[in-house]
Amino acid sequence: MRGLILDTLADVRLGLLVLTLAALLTGCQDQNIRDQTGPGIAIDRIATTQQGQPDWLIPVLFDTDKSTIRADAKPIVTRIAALFGMYPQSRAIVEGYADERGTREYNLALGARRANAYRSALIAAGVPARQIADTVSYGKERPAVAGSTEAAWAQNRRAIVVLQQ
Repeated sequence: MRGLILDTLADVRLGLLVLTLAALLTGCQDQNIRDQTGPGIAIDRIATTQQGQPDWLIPVLFDTDKSTIRADAKPIVTRIAALFGMYPQSRAIVEGYADERGTREYNLALGARRANAYRSALIAAGVPARQIADTVSYGKERPAVAGSTEAAWAQNRRAIVVLQQ
């Protein structure tokens, strides 16, 4: 009798686990997933973090040795500009980065051009210049992804908005 009860409890636990996983996976589905702004970034998902706070750290990615805003990054610029509009007291710094290829000096200059390009795009999208306190370049010094592959380099050629405290 005791074995039957233990088996039944194990079946119930397994059933609850399966139901919980199914509910979690169903909750993770997004009807707007086809509205992609870049590799793996859905526009509806960049607004908030898990805690419900604005997610300002979505990167704008750049092509190799370029500092022009790509067409696939324009929805990100628009969304981040809208977040600035929702939080008019916010102040931020735009940070520019490069991949590991090239000299330190070249990558610092390239990161600065990328940060300035992102800042200009945000201002053109309606963000008051006073909300963007400064731009800074870290060149290749702070990679987002470690590695010497094209995939890693692509993620490291970026600019981000960082809120000031």
